[in-house]
Amino acid sequence: MNISGLLGSLPLWIYIVDAILIAGIVAALIWTFISHSVFKKRLEKAAVDEEAARELILEKYDTSALIRRSRLIEAGADKYGDSLLKNLSMDEIWVNLLRRRKRVTDIRRVLKFIPERGLFYVFLAVLDKPRKVRYLTDWLKESGDLLAMRRIALSGKGENFDGQTALEIFEEYIPHIREMTGDPEWASRYFAVKILLHHDDDRSQRAVWDCLHDTHALVRRTVATELTTDKKDELFEALKTLFIDDPVFEVRRAAKERINLDFPDREVLNIKKMNDVEAFHVLDLMNPEFAQDENTALSFLDHDNNELRLSAAYFLNRLGTLDRLFQQVELGDRELFERNFKLLTKAAEVGISDFLKSVSSTKNPATLLMAARLLQRTGSRELINSLAKNVFALTDEEKTHADQRKLYDETLKAIKSRGTCDAVQFICQELEKHSHQGDFLDRILPALPESGDFLIAPLLVSMLKDPEVPRRDLIRETIFRFNECFYQGEIIGILKAEREEYPHQVRIDALKLLAQLKKPYCLQHVLENLSILPLDEARYFTSILADFSGALFNKRVEGIMASDDAHVRASLIAALPATGIKDFIAPIRKALKDADPEVRMAAVWALHDYQEQRALNGTVEMLRDPVERVRVQVAKALGSHGTEGVLDRLKELLFDENEVPTVKIAAIAGLSFSETRGSVDVLVEKLRDMTGELREEIIQALAEKHDQRSLTRMVEVFKDSEPKIRESMSEAFKRMRSKGETSLVNLLNEDIPSLLPLVYDILEDTGWVESIIRRLAKRDPKERREAAALLARIGTRAAFRGIVLAARDPDEEVRVEVTKALEYLNTPEGAEILADLENDPDKRVRKYTLWALERIKAKNLD
Repeated sequence: MNISGLLGSLPLWIYIVDAILIAGIVAALIWTFISHSVFKKRLEKAAVDEEAARELILEKYDTSALIRRSRLIEAGADKYGDSLLKNLSMDEIWVNLLRRRKRVTDIRRVLKFIPERGLFYVFLAVLDKPRKVRYLTDWLKESGDLLAMRRIALSGKGENFDGQTALEIFEEYIPHIREMTGDPEWASRYFAVKILLHHDDDRSQRAVWDCLHDTHALVRRTVATELTTDKKDELFEALKTLFIDDPVFEVRRAAKERINLDFPDREVLNIKKMNDVEAFHVLDLMNPEFAQDENTALSFLDHDNNELRLSAAYFLNRLGTLDRLFQQVELGDRELFERNFKLLTKAAEVGISDFLKSVSSTKNPATLLMAARLLQRTGSRELINSLAKNVFALTDEEKTHADQRKLYDETLKAIKSRGTCDAVQFICQELEKHSHQGDFLDRILPALPESGDFLIAPLLVSMLKDPEVPRRDLIRETIFRFNECFYQGEIIGILKAEREEYPHQVRIDALKLLAQLKKPYCLQHVLENLSILPLDEARYFTSILADFSGALFNKRVEGIMASDDAHVRASLIAALPATGIKDFIAPIRKALKDADPEVRMAAVWALHDYQEQRALNGTVEMLRDPVERVRVQVAKALGSHGTEGVLDRLKELLFDENEVPTVKIAAIAGLSFSETRGSVDVLVEKLRDMTGELREEIIQALAEKHDQRSLTRMVEVFKDSEPKIRESMSEAFKRMRSKGETSLVNLLNEDIPSLLPLVYDILEDTGWVESIIRRLAKRDPKERREAAALLARIGTRAAFRGIVLAARDPDEEVRVEVTKALEYLNTPEGAEILADLENDPDKRVRKYTLWALERIKAKNLD
């Protein structure tokens, strides 16, 4: 049979199915083409309008749909620019995709479009799959970036990685990585130390050891955990110092775990010989598996220092010791009872009272008695309900028995002092039950809590209406303790009622009670609760702590301010103004020259919160700070509450022809945060400068002025301005409608020592010069002055490279040392070094050299 005959014999439904399949394929292709075309048009709109991006794409496509269209988005980014990726938040999507899949396409995409955001995760991907490392190394070589390792570090958030593998891959960058240990950014230092921990070079190991005193906790913790060395004694002493002195818990814990692992047989310290802070740190990390630790904690439970007592109580509570002390008591053993009660009271005084929860299940009268005494001052008020139910269930004989009587009376005291509404109902039921028993009334009436006035006062009035109820004087005195609004109407009603309605005695009692009323009052019991707060609430917490602790609080502040951790110091400085204690202003002003940018920023804002206008105005010179975000915060503080004098100073800096652009930009930022009308005038006046200098920054500063006074003044100026100014201000008005921020010039790189290796003399070969240069990043100005003086004394090219990089140190005396050293470069003997510096491969060195020499020349002209 031929082919045509075979086809002709096939059933018709087969042809129909084939036709449907072909039609479906064609329809799918057409649909794909149309959907891609629509998506491309939407991308074009999304690239220029953030709102359009949200409405047209983000609300219509989920994350998985955007991932499937990544190629279209890449093409759109090539065509329309990076604004498309920003408006679609693709950086986060692509980085997460890279972290999950680690594919070559993901690596290439991140390196091409979002290296600043995802470079570190590319780094992690190639560590996990080393065969893909060439994509990163090729990119690094093509970029020609001398700060490549630093860019990788700063694109991460301190994530853990395999330092050994990283060293094997990037060993050629070791000189650059080693210099990163002096970087002002902690992420850069952390990255460097993770790799250097596996490098055997003496200079690398020296840098690692120096990082035991790094200003960031993660760096110190990493070194404490991972450092391997033959210097066992030195390592033990370093770990011991971190364990007992470091202000950060995670660092102390890491040091303690390392000591337990590598030095289990060595005695750390005798806790009895430590000062309070050292003992606190040791108690904070006790081991429940060590019986000796339980005995030590018990000895500190009776300590006068509440900090040490809290640490001991917390540990004993976790161990179950406090619960054992609470339940294993007997009324017959008074010595044991009082000993345990004293210890548990000490624990409860510092807020550790979880052991009281067993009061709801115990029947031991000694435990109930201890609970009744403790609950009068501390513990959950709800537990008083359980206590009351257990005790009030006793028989009348048991309630009057010598052993149980004390329990009954102490329970009444607990209800009076801290009883809940349910507890008040229990005591009201107990009062009704014994309303005609004088001996019980003598015990119950004085214990009635004022907090139950709405329940108790009506009950007492009803008892007063019964002439058979004894202890009537005591009942009247008890009623008088409550607000008259709960019984005054009833009392007047008794006096106005028909004579035969109430016995004569009841009417007398009513008249006496009404005569006793003078001024209504209600005693309120306020319970003080202390807790860990977010930063915006920490100020209130600090003020309470200051009032409670007095001089001890001041002492603790001094200790923390002297510690290494920058984050702890910055947080404390930010909270101190809430105390209102002016004694802290002097050390805060000193912190303005701290080496850490976060501390300097915290100090500026602390002076702002203290309303120290004179000191705040004096921070104008910090507009020359080498770190951009510090300059911005100083500018914001000055602008938000600066005086007219500050405004004039900012204007002077802005119009100074000899001033560097970075300082002028900071002055512009200060003017942008100012809400004065004059700040608008200064910015507009600068716009009229024929040179057109900093026009873009000024326009952006005007765009950030959203307060009413500034906007009003801008409108006034716009109305009367020439076309050139109107054009610029129009641009500023347009930008106000967008939420985006214009990036300022990134100056952070200018604080880092040269990344190019040099040939050093003997001192340089040991890494000594490098360590001295690293000391220029220390927080203590005295250390930086000494470092600058030492480098000036060395006088080599490498030393002068470090000196030049310190030319803009925030401390004036450091800059004086730098200036003295640089004057040597103007001599014939220094000509060769000067030539090397002026032709240094590092652009920062060349720039700072010229800047510093210009300053010296200007000084000589003066």
